[in-house]
Amino acid sequence: MATLVGVDRSAISKFESGIPALDKEKLLRIAPELSIDQDFILGRSLNPFQSKNLIRVLIPGLIVSDSSFFYLLISNAAKVEFISLVPELNIIEAIANLGLPGIPISAVAAKDEKGNIFLIRKKLKTDYIVRTNEVSLENKLSKLLYLAGKDKGQMTFKTLPIREELTKKIKEWQKVEKEDIAPLFDKARVVSELVEMFRHTQATPQEVEEALREYRLSKKQLKIARNK
Repeated sequence: MATLVGVDRSAISKFESGIPALDKEKLLRIAPELSIDQDFILGRSLNPFQSKNLIRVLIPGLIVSDSSFFYLLISNAAKVEFISLVPELNIIEAIANLGLPGIPISAVAAKDEKGNIFLIRKKLKTDYIVRTNEVSLENKLSKLLYLAGKDKGQMTFKTLPIREELTKKIKEWQKVEKEDIAPLFDKARVVSELVEMFRHTQATPQEVEEALREYRLSKKQLKIARNK
């Protein structure tokens, strides 16, 4: 990174610590490497994020609503779609979760109005973002929505189970790519639409099966979306 912007390592260390150490020209040069929009540095955009790749974010701490990243995303983006990702548990994880109420949410996918795709996970890969029996992600972030002066209509929240292969990629972190996460937004939208349709119509079991086959969805995905 230091070589890229033409400064010594100490300047980069200061920058990473929040100490102003780089001029605007160097910030513009380094911005794409950090998934930062150059227009944000130039004061032409409120949303600081811009990347053609997946933006991976590891958050510390136990309380999601204390995350500075969630606040930064919510307060600056005009619109954000959130998907709570329900992992497929292996036998050891399933045993560890016996007796615990609710369904664990291992990670959150997010998409802003610029098309940036984010994947957010706790630093410790065995930590869950939230459990569905407690409070939904939407309620967890409601404090941040209020502080940011945002209307809930600017954010959407959905829940989607993911397969074991993607669960493993998310745990391994560096192996998960944008093409793994981007299709989940269409799938979550379809699941949500099916849930609403079945809530307001007297769909027969056969009609439900046909709809699930057409959209390549599982009964588990539909059930979790219904109970989110």
